[in-house]
Amino acid sequence: MTPLIRIEHQDPRKGQILFVDWLLGNLCNYSCSYCPSTLHDGSIAWSPYEQVVGFGEYLVRHCEALGKTAFVQFTGGEITLYRDLRKVAAHLQAIGCRIGLISNGSRGLDTWRALREVTDMVVFTYHLEFSPLPRFIEVVRLMSERVRTHVNIAMLPDRFQECAQAATAISESCTDITLTLKPLLVDFGEQLYDYTAEQRTTMADPQYPPKLTRPLNGIRGDMRCHFADGTEQVLSATQLLVQGLNRWSGWICNAGLEILSVDAQGYVYRGVCREGGAIAHISDALPALPSQPVRCTRVTCHCLSDIMTSRRASAET
Repeated sequence: MTPLIRIEHQDPRKGQILFVDWLLGNLCNYSCSYCPSTLHDGSIAWSPYEQVVGFGEYLVRHCEALGKTAFVQFTGGEITLYRDLRKVAAHLQAIGCRIGLISNGSRGLDTWRALREVTDMVVFTYHLEFSPLPRFIEVVRLMSERVRTHVNIAMLPDRFQECAQAATAISESCTDITLTLKPLLVDFGEQLYDYTAEQRTTMADPQYPPKLTRPLNGIRGDMRCHFADGTEQVLSATQLLVQGLNRWSGWICNAGLEILSVDAQGYVYRGVCREGGAIAHISDALPALPSQPVRCTRVTCHCLSDIMTSRRASAET
């Protein structure tokens, strides 16, 4: 196979967004079989409102100085269980920060009607083990009326066909959404579950074209991949993952420049991968955020958000 030498955003404007994946706590009302307990058992308290707002304001100022836009994606646990969520989102949105949420969609319609007023994008994940499909579809339809909405289907290998059927039902019932069959990683680590070759092919094939009533503009997106023989190919993060093209050890990566990650304890990293270790804490008065890319030392890049980051082989200029 011809080696990859460079990966960049298909839409260059997305490289001017600082995408912040921010875990505010680890309490969830679901306990999916494939989810580590540390991501749903509530063992870490929600981040204090004052620290969240303070670091959010700093991010906005940091991006303004660089001519960039701050986009903060809040997650958990189940993020809608954070009591100050709407208050935080409204404050940051008012000063120029764009707001995203990752949720299981389990809360009622009244909760989502309030949140859609202060949300720019929402990512719902459908969990077959817990999500009542009709109610999930109701929530997706409500949000997609006004908010950029994406749906991930958590693909259980042993219930793969049921997950695919749910994906079809959601796609056929909703307009103005995008949908992805999301591969699962063992303990949310680096190793894919033991999917069959057919299942991998199914997940890599974009088969749910959106039914649009308006243009949809995502915050992140597909990546333009440059190969050593001069060819190019546009691939999604899922395609890069399931095709095993996510091995970039030694590459120069824009983690820290295009993406940051904040864990549930408030520590700030260049990416969800935590390459280079913690660089700040949200309680710091003047957090030192990166100004240069980093050399990757990891065997694989397994987080979809991290994968959607510009990078190049160290020998490529």
